[in-house]
Amino acid sequence: MNNIKYKLKLLDATDVLVAINILMFALTLLYSRGLQPNTQALVDFGGNATSYMKYGHEYWRFFTSMFLHANIIHLLVNMYSLKILGSTVEKIFGRRNFMIVYLFSGITGSAASYLVNTIMNANSLSVGASGAIFGLLGLLLSQKFIEKRNIMKGKLKRYVNIDYNNLIVIILVNLVIGFSISNIDNSAHIGGLIGGFLLGLIL
Repeated sequence: MNNIKYKLKLLDATDVLVAINILMFALTLLYSRGLQPNTQALVDFGGNATSYMKYGHEYWRFFTSMFLHANIIHLLVNMYSLKILGSTVEKIFGRRNFMIVYLFSGITGSAASYLVNTIMNANSLSVGASGAIFGLLGLLLSQKFIEKRNIMKGKLKRYVNIDYNNLIVIILVNLVIGFSISNIDNSAHIGGLIGGFLLGLIL
């Protein structure tokens, strides 16, 4: 038992999240009996379905929807991004802070998506880890903001070895792509980005 606990402590939270997302995708495939999850599977497994939230008050979907993906490309793109970005953030901020920001940003992303779709009176279904991933970008952005301020004051506490301008470009390019391609929930991206940024200011 102690050996198992020790091995679990050595696991990166990023890898655990990737594994959970892959497992959930496999389960939705089995449930759908097809090559990609169908709509009913995504709803039943906790997708961010506007009507279920609005009329059924099933707000737990804010959380569960970040572990679901619509197809294999959606999954692979998000898991690649999570692995690259998540590993970097986890090394800088530690497992605990990484998990707090990731989950919080995923929830704020889902909430933003629900709010926008409710205002637009759209009966939508949103899934994916991208809101949480954008939250990690928001966290890095907030730290570069704090870093600049602390350098000026001579009180630098933490240095993030990422170029500020490159970070801005990465965020803007991804947002532009989101607005350019249909079926991408950019409101979740922006909600996650804001959530990660705000939480990063108090870490």
